[in-house]
Amino acid sequence: MRPCRFRNSRLAMSPTAHAARLPLGRAVVVLVCLAVSWCGHWLPTAAIAQEASDTELAGAVRGLLLQKCQRCHGPNRQESGLRVDGLEHLTAEADLGRAVVPGNPAESLLYLAVSAEHDDLTMPPEDEGPPLTSEEVALVRKWIERDAPWSDAPIAMPFSDAERSWWSLQRLGQTSVPVLDDDAWCRNEIDRFVLSRLQEIDVVPAPEAPREVLVRRIYFDLVGLPPAPEELARWCDDAGDDWLERLADELLASPHYGERWARHWLDLVRYAESDGFKADVYRPHAWHYRDYVVRSLNDDKPFDRFLQEQLAGDELFPDDRDARVATGYLRLWPLEDNQKDVRRQWTLILDDITEVTGDVFLGLSMRCARCHDHKYDPIRQVDYYRLRAYFAALLPRDDLSVVMTLEEQAAQAQWEDDTRDLRRRMRALDSANLASRSMKRLPFFPEYLQAVYRQPPEQRTPLDRQYAYLAEPQFRNDLEDEDAVIETLAPQREQLLGDLSRFDDAKPESQSIVMCVTDVGAVAPLTYVGNSDVVVEPGVLSILDAAPASIAPLGDERVAGGSTGRRTALARWLCEPDHPLTARVFVNRVWQQHFGRGIVATPNDFGRLGSRPSHPLLLDWLARRLIDDAWSVKQLHRLMVTSATYRQSSLVSEVAAQRDPDGELLSRMPLRRLEAEQIRDAMLAVSGELDDAAGGPAVKGDSPRRSIYLRNVRNLHDEMLAADDGPDMFNSCPRRFVTTTPLQSLLTLNGEWTLTRAAALADRVMPASTESMDDAVARLYLLVLARLPDNEERDRVAEFLQQYGDDAAAQRDAWVDVCHVLLCSNEFIYVD
Repeated sequence: MRPCRFRNSRLAMSPTAHAARLPLGRAVVVLVCLAVSWCGHWLPTAAIAQEASDTELAGAVRGLLLQKCQRCHGPNRQESGLRVDGLEHLTAEADLGRAVVPGNPAESLLYLAVSAEHDDLTMPPEDEGPPLTSEEVALVRKWIERDAPWSDAPIAMPFSDAERSWWSLQRLGQTSVPVLDDDAWCRNEIDRFVLSRLQEIDVVPAPEAPREVLVRRIYFDLVGLPPAPEELARWCDDAGDDWLERLADELLASPHYGERWARHWLDLVRYAESDGFKADVYRPHAWHYRDYVVRSLNDDKPFDRFLQEQLAGDELFPDDRDARVATGYLRLWPLEDNQKDVRRQWTLILDDITEVTGDVFLGLSMRCARCHDHKYDPIRQVDYYRLRAYFAALLPRDDLSVVMTLEEQAAQAQWEDDTRDLRRRMRALDSANLASRSMKRLPFFPEYLQAVYRQPPEQRTPLDRQYAYLAEPQFRNDLEDEDAVIETLAPQREQLLGDLSRFDDAKPESQSIVMCVTDVGAVAPLTYVGNSDVVVEPGVLSILDAAPASIAPLGDERVAGGSTGRRTALARWLCEPDHPLTARVFVNRVWQQHFGRGIVATPNDFGRLGSRPSHPLLLDWLARRLIDDAWSVKQLHRLMVTSATYRQSSLVSEVAAQRDPDGELLSRMPLRRLEAEQIRDAMLAVSGELDDAAGGPAVKGDSPRRSIYLRNVRNLHDEMLAADDGPDMFNSCPRRFVTTTPLQSLLTLNGEWTLTRAAALADRVMPASTESMDDAVARLYLLVLARLPDNEERDRVAEFLQQYGDDAAAQRDAWVDVCHVLLCSNEFIYVD
């Protein structure tokens, strides 16, 4: 739209001259209008003009100016020198007078222009669209008559038809399976959708892969390990038509399944066992969350329950031990532990939780909406803060046991009540001297935090308690010789300890501490939109439901100390059976891991900047199937890996190369590089060194345990995992980069770790005195590549080994070299 024009050129001012007259001001952030009803539509302008409050009137006029004028008369462009995004601009003196004279429409050029009462001004121009309606003109007049009230409360434009019709925001319904004239190739419903798309481009699917290829493929996909030679032989010799279904069931029942698939989830939620930033403080209790994910997947915990436990396990299932551990999801943010401005730190933490939750569960990038309406997706800035408000009451907890049941919580609360006075006196005794020392450090902190620490803990507001949680470690670290100070108070402490011991029988046993959260209480701190003074309540994306969430605070009978119930409301909304995003996003993630690419190729972005689905009907059908199968993840896996689509080889026909060049339509299976952990674990497995112990605290990188149990420190990555595209864990990682670099080859060829594995593998396969060399070579190939060597390969290995004669040491070195070559081969690090 072109700007309004002055018909008489002598009345026109240059943009430069006009800009010189007006203060720069600040751009108005576009958010949600206070004149919007709960259903998200503009109030009728006639009603506003007659009955609206000043706040509603201001919001309605700002929305009108934004919709009709701001594109050409806003902060970025001021055509004809006019700017409408701030009252200071509209009321500024100019050569012609002021665009708005509060209280006087007859002298306000804006009103005269839009009402066509000025001979030389028209707004908008005649060739740029229809004039304002009579109701809109009346709205502007009423606003000026009321002295042009203005509010910087954010406003939101109405959603367009294109935004409302975006595919990923449509409620999930029922999808019919395609009916095909020839469905002989199909093994289940997935294949009908795939074949239907291939028939559209006149391409036939690739032939079924050889049995040994399929066995190796499904082993790596479901458990992340290569098949043992005897297992390979068992399944290759199985004559049953349902052999792959039975193999899938066996692997899904393996404890290694959870270890493999937990890695994908941990990537998504940026799981790490340290804070990051300069200090990168280690988190000794983080591993409980990792084990929870492994355990949940192995138990085939319904995905809706899995989701709810992580967002609100403490509220929904207060007597479930796993549910407490699950809230560790809300503790995985990076933390700058020496940041004295804890207010800013807490803001960044809530931002991080909000954005990762949007990534993981909604498949939408919320980051852009932190500062302004999303430029491409129908996500308003207010939506960002409505989502963030669900987490406003969070209180990180490092003092709760992993196994404290509801009864144990009640006993703990009773013990705390009975011993409150004794513990208060002991704290006072211990802290009297320490407090005076810590107060010396107080001036180094911001004034607002000084005020928090100058009041007794029991008088702190919920927000004060959140700030104190972040600041407390810094005060502890700043104290000098704490033990020595307390030691001087020993006689008095001994008496108090004796009195306290009388209550020992009533106290629950001490258990392993878990990194988790609760709410700070039944009342949450306020959530403001950006830097404004506008308060928002929890809510979901306005385009889906503009009303505030319906939330019932949870009293002491459910959760000790009470809880807001906000996270419960969010979790339940996400698990609604027709929710447009949750199931679609999750099944797409599972599909991606099996087929190398998601049906939506951008798994964390189902918005306009992401990819559209290659098979939209299949995506919807899978999402509905997941829900109908009681959210069973294992059933979803089984459906995918037993399909004819999954059984295809990676061979590319000439026709498919032309019509489906990147395999998006699944005319073949892709050739996939193993992920970093799969490569490391496979080397340990084939060398016979793998320690399959499950769970527990993290281990160092030289341990022979599976990679998921290695220490995952943000600033100190295992060199092999990092080189093979392991994620950094500062951000959600929905899909790992796949690279082929010189560093990878150098580490594999020259790295001590790989050489050690090759030596162990050589010791495992070197022929015994009664065994032929051919048998040993065959066993080596079966272990490493899940196939027998062909004649040429067998002859080349034999020729190489024979060069070293009968010397035992030389023969071992030769075998190490052969093993090393196979471990470095593409065939080992790729799955066909």
